[in-house]
Amino acid sequence: MVNIEHRETWNEICFFMEKSKNATERDFETTVLFLFEKLGWSQFRGEIVSQVSIPIGSSGSVVPDIIIKNEGQNVFVIELKKPNTKLNDKHTNQLVSYMRLLKLNCGILIGETLKIYYEVPSDNKPPIQIEEIPFMMDTDAGVRFAEVFRKDINTSDNITKYCENRLAALQEEEKVKQYLDLLCSPDGSKLFRELLHKKLSTELSEEAILSIIDKIFINVSRKESKPQEKETQQILISNKEEIINSVFQDVLNYFENKNKYLFDKRRVGNNFRLICIDNWPWSLHYEFYQYRKKGIGVEFHIEDKNYNELSKFLKEYHNQRINKYPIEYDPNWHKLGRIRIVIPYKDGKEIIAQTMLDFIALTKEPIEDFLKNNKIGKYQGSK
Repeated sequence: MVNIEHRETWNEICFFMEKSKNATERDFETTVLFLFEKLGWSQFRGEIVSQVSIPIGSSGSVVPDIIIKNEGQNVFVIELKKPNTKLNDKHTNQLVSYMRLLKLNCGILIGETLKIYYEVPSDNKPPIQIEEIPFMMDTDAGVRFAEVFRKDINTSDNITKYCENRLAALQEEEKVKQYLDLLCSPDGSKLFRELLHKKLSTELSEEAILSIIDKIFINVSRKESKPQEKETQQILISNKEEIINSVFQDVLNYFENKNKYLFDKRRVGNNFRLICIDNWPWSLHYEFYQYRKKGIGVEFHIEDKNYNELSKFLKEYHNQRINKYPIEYDPNWHKLGRIRIVIPYKDGKEIIAQTMLDFIALTKEPIEDFLKNNKIGKYQGSK
């Protein structure tokens, strides 16, 4: 059973990667540094090192984007490209050169997707790609990444075991392909005739066996039913996601047309919208969040450590209800906190939008009063 914490971590990684799609390369690097902090690594402890110059020869040098260290030892290297960059061989070669220079068996290339490379020790072959993970929530490969690459006393061993298992799986997939190609070729038909001959040789004479084989035609081909079935499933999944995205957009449109609150036009993603509150910093905000399976989140987020004292106050809302929906307090969000209600898609745009208005009405003034009374952050009070 997949650990819920690892799934939540991977989903948060996807959330911030979505937010960073239009970021500059420097801002993107800052986001990735933050994400590896969420995996337990620390810049403060020198475990995340960025833009360090490594000398080559007498006068040259290279600058890997990020090196992850554990107790002073390099664990893996990360090469970053701009968000939405389609990764190619040139990018791979750059990562591989850093892996070789740093004598590392594992490297990560991040752009439009996340690719993991592994070099088998002492086989003198170049590193190979063992995994490519799209930044999509709830993917098993992504959850596994969050589990394996988190900071742990056994991280290096966990990564090596993971890479070797992935390599073995890829090698087995290649063998399966080779056998399928063989069995569906003329040599495959010959192999089946030889097996049939061996089976019949215990019961029949050579003349009888040859007579049987001469009267049959053996032709082996791949089944088409399963690929078609898979294609049908992909179409169904695609249609379902289109319906879900349509519901989310309907909620946003309905909410925007029915109240005074505005969406933040600068921080926009396919699966979230921030709601502007007068005189609030963006790091304290309400948000509609689209979960792939669960529904739509009606949420309040803290995304700045200057307001971390507010998190304990939010705990008071845990298990309170708006209509039939319970409020959930999550202290681990950004290691700061959030409260949220998740409403099923089937409940409709009117109920989801109205729940957000009720959620704001319940929490906005108490939050402002708490900030004023405790003189927290730069909050100046609402208009």
